[in-house]
Amino acid sequence: MTEEQPVTTEIRRRPGATENSKQRIFAAALELMGRQGVSATTVEDIATAAGLAKGTVFYNFGSKAKMVGELLKFGFDLLAEGIESAAARVNEPGQLRIQAMVAAAIDFLRDYPNYLHLWISHAWRPGSPWLEDSARMRTQLLALVEDELRELPVHRDDIDPPVVAAAMIGTLFLLSQEQMVFGVKRGKDELLETVMLTIHGYCASAASTKKN
Repeated sequence: MTEEQPVTTEIRRRPGATENSKQRIFAAALELMGRQGVSATTVEDIATAAGLAKGTVFYNFGSKAKMVGELLKFGFDLLAEGIESAAARVNEPGQLRIQAMVAAAIDFLRDYPNYLHLWISHAWRPGSPWLEDSARMRTQLLALVEDELRELPVHRDDIDPPVVAAAMIGTLFLLSQEQMVFGVKRGKDELLETVMLTIHGYCASAASTKKN
């Protein structure tokens, strides 16, 4: 297998709708890599599964050595755009807006269940060639939640928003991975309410602390 090379380009948001061919390649690649592993998946396999020419795969995601990093970045853009769009549809900041953001994240992870596994197993580990990109994606994802937490009417001075954001995202990631790896079945509503318990508890304890 060709030695994996880090992707050094900046993570950037794509305006408007993503090209259909790129989304097809993304979905096909995740499905194949999730089923047979990254090393066993070839560009030819991905092109065939996506119903596109091999050159189209190279044009959109580069060589096999760079593909994992490009897939991670493309998927993160989709995830972040979905979260931001959901937040924009809720006029007032607060728990309802955060709930809409979590729901959007759940939808993405259900549409692309192998994305999170790819991110954690290949980029979220010491020595990964994509660790720097992964750290930036993590920071951006936490920041989306932190910004909304700071808009809540009550706060706890002894708990920083980044910690609450990490607890929320960590819960979502763990429950999503359980479903994909172990086949644990949970409905969207149950998953959403479980993740939101972090916010409900934070707000309730903050309100109680303020009264005292």
